[in-house]
Amino acid sequence: MLKSPIYRNSLRYKLAQKILWLLFGVKEMYISPWQHTAVGTGGLLFHNGKLLLGQRAAHTASGGKFGVAGGYVDFEKGESPSEALVREAWEEAGIHLKPFTFDRDSIFHIDQVHDQFLEGEFDKFSRLDITFIRLLDDSEIQGMRDTEEMANWRFYTLPEVEDLHTQNILALDIDVVRAAFAAL
Repeated sequence: MLKSPIYRNSLRYKLAQKILWLLFGVKEMYISPWQHTAVGTGGLLFHNGKLLLGQRAAHTASGGKFGVAGGYVDFEKGESPSEALVREAWEEAGIHLKPFTFDRDSIFHIDQVHDQFLEGEFDKFSRLDITFIRLLDDSEIQGMRDTEEMANWRFYTLPEVEDLHTQNILALDIDVVRAAFAAL
């Protein structure tokens, strides 16, 4: 198996190896250095049994639809997926999410998407989305606010989320949302 020493020292490679180990017990696996792969993170953030959703701005992916706080892991800063969620929750919603450890127990759902097209960046890329479930306390939501990326933040019951899904304005997998409510 060919392994480039330079590539093996990259943060992306190290994070991918950690994810493989946490999920599958695989210590090492070759990952193509020319494969364009992004790692995204999202938070199913609950307060008093309700899910926090905001409406994505028209200029963003899934513009106009309702979704959770989340975004891409910043490999250049050495972020873990859990650190990226803490940052994204602050940037998108003013939520002061308490830091947490990125480990097998903190992950709620993982989705892998291939052959995505991203205008102006890559013709094709793959994305690994890691979803966390967190229970918020009152102190974390005190500064909740709308931002340029997302607005109209509020907490929804499961029937309200299902209604958004029926209207085709939910940017989430409804089965994952149902499972999250069931896990509470």
